[in-house]
Amino acid sequence: VEGTGSARQVKTDFIFEPFYFLPENGERLLLNSTPPLPRTLSFITAVNGRKYDLTVENIFDEDGFLVQLSLTNTFQRLFGEKDIKRLPLDSLTAELEIINLTEERQQLSIKRLR
Repeated sequence: VEGTGSARQVKTDFIFEPFYFLPENGERLLLNSTPPLPRTLSFITAVNGRKYDLTVENIFDEDGFLVQLSLTNTFQRLFGEKDIKRLPLDSLTAELEIINLTEERQQLSIKRLR
């Protein structure tokens, strides 16, 4: 490279990706879902890691509400309010928690365990 420092040009492109990074400090990612369903929270666990889609598929009223969730290539099953599930994702363990379930709103979180 020749020339003065002010004559040198550096160019970069920033690409906005439609997903979140699962925080390393254990903070939760929240998904507040309202009809119409499905609703999806997309996230990664590492900068060059795989993208996961956590999706609220459906809500059922069976003597209390149940929510049908799916996670990319991991599971598709029903959860009740206050259910907690530990998930092996890439090289870490994450915790999925169903915080609140009503017909109008489904609130859940996922966080990295230390």
